[in-house]
Amino acid sequence: MFTVVLVEPESDGNIGFVARVMKNFGVKDLVLVNPKAPLTDDVKAYSMHGYDVYEQSKRVRSVDCLGKFDVVVGFSAKVGCGSGLLRHPVALKELSGVISGRNAALVFGRESNGLSNDELLMCDIISTIPAVLEYPTMNLSHAVCVVLYELAQEVYCVSPNGILRGTSERLLECFNGLVDADSFKNPDTVKLAFRRIIAKSDVTEKEAKAVLTLFSKLSAGKG
Repeated sequence: MFTVVLVEPESDGNIGFVARVMKNFGVKDLVLVNPKAPLTDDVKAYSMHGYDVYEQSKRVRSVDCLGKFDVVVGFSAKVGCGSGLLRHPVALKELSGVISGRNAALVFGRESNGLSNDELLMCDIISTIPAVLEYPTMNLSHAVCVVLYELAQEVYCVSPNGILRGTSERLLECFNGLVDADSFKNPDTVKLAFRRIIAKSDVTEKEAKAVLTLFSKLSAGKG
């Protein structure tokens, strides 16, 4: 299952609507990161029967909470199709296969300016909702609704797979060590590319540990 994470939400109405939409699709876990909204009774009015989702939500001060998830998906209306990896998106229809069976965070940014570049760098995957180029930015609660609807079509029917966060972190640590030991022209780009590959792949925990063993032996050979 997955958790909806709202980074510094600014509107009680949107928070309420998000809770209502989550209730519609059976998603219970909501995290509010440093909310800027006043959190008045308007939240209850907008959330209707989804108010319990809001009542049980967790409030944290920073996006550091994302480290506990197996995979973190950040949503942005500003994406690129060139060589830059930071905002290179995964199609929304492909997400179900990536997050199925994993402890996944679906991260949405502020109503005013979305997620920052630093916050996007903390995400394993970037995704976007297809919309017209003239006006690609959706209302926060509408965006959450579209994403949950799309995922609901597939996620509940897909067999669990994927690797745990601890295993992926060890893979990345070993790979990054190998990169640092060689003279790559753009090491940060290489590291980010591998991180995105791991996040998007259908590799199993057993397969990942086999690769980890290989990386560990290669690292030992360079020591």
